[in-house]
Amino acid sequence: MACRSIVRFLAWIVPIFLLVGNSSAATYKVTTIIEHPFTMVSSNPTGGTTYKGYLIDILADLEKILGVDFDIDLVEDGAYGYMTEEGNWTGLLGHLVRNEADIAAAPLAVMSKRARIIDYTQPFMLAGPQILMKTPQGLTMSKFFMLLQPFSTGVWITALVGYVVVSLALYVIWRWSPFEWGNAPTGSDGDVRDSFNVHNSFLFTFSTMLWQGYPLAPRSLSGRILCSIWWTFTMFFLIAYIAALTGRFIIKDSLTPTKINTFDDLALSNLRYGGIKGGSTAYLFKSAKNPLRRRMWNQMQSNPSDMVSSTAEGVKKVRESNGNYAFIMETPMAEYQSSMEPCDLYVTGEPLTDNGYAFACTKGSGVCDQLSHALLTIKETARLHDLRQKWFGGECAVKREQKTKSPFVSPKTTFTMEDAAFAFLLLGLGIIISLIVFGLEIFLNGKGIVVPSSGKDDEIRIHDPASGM
Repeated sequence: MACRSIVRFLAWIVPIFLLVGNSSAATYKVTTIIEHPFTMVSSNPTGGTTYKGYLIDILADLEKILGVDFDIDLVEDGAYGYMTEEGNWTGLLGHLVRNEADIAAAPLAVMSKRARIIDYTQPFMLAGPQILMKTPQGLTMSKFFMLLQPFSTGVWITALVGYVVVSLALYVIWRWSPFEWGNAPTGSDGDVRDSFNVHNSFLFTFSTMLWQGYPLAPRSLSGRILCSIWWTFTMFFLIAYIAALTGRFIIKDSLTPTKINTFDDLALSNLRYGGIKGGSTAYLFKSAKNPLRRRMWNQMQSNPSDMVSSTAEGVKKVRESNGNYAFIMETPMAEYQSSMEPCDLYVTGEPLTDNGYAFACTKGSGVCDQLSHALLTIKETARLHDLRQKWFGGECAVKREQKTKSPFVSPKTTFTMEDAAFAFLLLGLGIIISLIVFGLEIFLNGKGIVVPSSGKDDEIRIHDPASGM
């Protein structure tokens, strides 16, 4: 047993000592690809190209542990790599196969097909395919302004303008119509004569809008037409508000989940979806035995435009699709994209596999063995966890736990100007008609054709019981 322990210790430590012993000349060429936040170009005021990101920090730690230098360069075609019809490898994998690089540093999934031509280190991050989708409109709602949300801003503003216009029109009619209380014969009560001054006109329209009472009604035909239209409008307005607010509270406590909760849901939906050409996700569906996943692969193949060349292209396609396209990508990158402004993306679906990201090396070079030993040291200090918190904590990271679950889509519960068009049209026509009648009243009275009565029978009080009751 002691001999076995010594052998294991030497097998672990000797490669590191050999590498450190040649540190003065140990420089490895690293090929990488721009993939936020793993590798990003950093601004360099002194000129030249420098990089930053999750993988760049790991490489810096590996340099210190192993005592080596890494010469980092971007792959020309910006691809991870796949085999062409001619049997040639492209991208990062092509660089390793042709010995143009020693190490490939990227979110490169560990795959058996790739392992035939390259070596892998142990994984530095677990990853599995998930679904990235655009957050449905109306997903979030402010609790503070809950009571204002049943109507859109345009509806509230137009209703306020209507309230002011009706109140002023009522005052104008009361003040200048010869048939109104303001011009009634002196035999009427004083409180009746002042019933529709500016203050009382606004009080009348406000109280009736809330289905409360105001003792008097207008005396003139134009005033009564205006009030009748206003009462009809407020009936529509309040019914719509109560219905929309009730729907808001019901949805707030019991939201309807989106239909896409799993990959099976996506396969049976009418949505378009895709992944990165030649990537591990595409290979997963291409080689799947599950009928639904085979169906998904056939769907991707039948729509070549749904397969993209990069993560950035796929994310852009999701944002511009208005919810009609889903991008299948590995969990870490999907969570990163969903945590970035404008916070309009979410991740759904349980990961199909428990694959991992690892560094890749030229086949048989032994470099990956050395990197794996150093990665163990980094893992033991929780350094990888700290780096993940540093680079994957975007502006929307506070919502990360919610993003990993299916969001909720609320039905339309906001009353818009389009919905309220008839009510506002009716109100506008009522105001116009009442003002036309108001003009006719002045004209007819001026000509002596119609003379206002002097009795008090017109002193109608809204809440007085009917005579004889």
